[in-house]
Amino acid sequence: MALRFHWRLPPLREAPDLETHLTVCRQAEEYGIESVIVPLDTADPDPFAWAVALGRRAKRVRFIVGVRTGVSSPTYWTQQVNTLAAIVGGRVAVKIVTNWQPAEQVRYGDSVGRDDWYERTEEFAQICLGLWRRTEPVTMNSRHYAIEGAKINLPFVSADDRDRPELYLDGDHTTAAELAIKYADCLLTRATSPDQLADHIRPVLDAGVEIGLATTVPAWVRAAAGQGAADDFAAAILGYREVGVTQFLFSGGPSRPCLDWLRCFGQDVLPRVRTWEASAALPGHGK
Repeated sequence: MALRFHWRLPPLREAPDLETHLTVCRQAEEYGIESVIVPLDTADPDPFAWAVALGRRAKRVRFIVGVRTGVSSPTYWTQQVNTLAAIVGGRVAVKIVTNWQPAEQVRYGDSVGRDDWYERTEEFAQICLGLWRRTEPVTMNSRHYAIEGAKINLPFVSADDRDRPELYLDGDHTTAAELAIKYADCLLTRATSPDQLADHIRPVLDAGVEIGLATTVPAWVRAAAGQGAADDFAAAILGYREVGVTQFLFSGGPSRPCLDWLRCFGQDVLPRVRTWEASAALPGHGK
């Protein structure tokens, strides 16, 4: 399986307009980066409206849109996802945020506690997946939702005939791994050493769920500073592949313009990864 790469669109404080984000999307397309993740925060635009504006002009890149379960009902959010997919030709994936982040939640008026947060996240995923199956109306009467006979008439559409979007869960904790095993296609986790990561992700991989690593390019560039930095960066990526990581979500940082980080990765690092993938060779290791 070829490694898959995604890029986080920078927050508006670093890229203050739509045109800058559009440039990021087009450069991602040029470099062979599969997806961009649309920011989800009160400091940024509505992710669905923003993705529509970008998706009508960027023609190949996919958009990963996220949700915090206290912000939207699962029925309405599924409807939004299907509508976005219809507009941009199915180039949509979704991410359910599982990390409990109370400071961020209260800005949206959501004060649910940690235990209820995880329980509600599971119920949210169950409802969305039921709506995408479209076999029967969805009803759930639970602690967090009272859904009666829900059905979305507009189906999810995609170029590869998926009946639902690829679903990512975001979290480092055991509960996130358990939820990913039940409901997700990929668990996004934070960077630790490959050896530290291996034991944590093994049950997820054994369940047939992919692992994605979410990290920043500046952290990796600092770790690989000096001559041969791009080789070291690419070799580190392939080191994570050895323990089962198949997707990578990178972002830039405020110390340099957002497009500089993207060019650094897309022009210097990613071509090396693809070359070594094709030859099954790492620098200094032969074939």
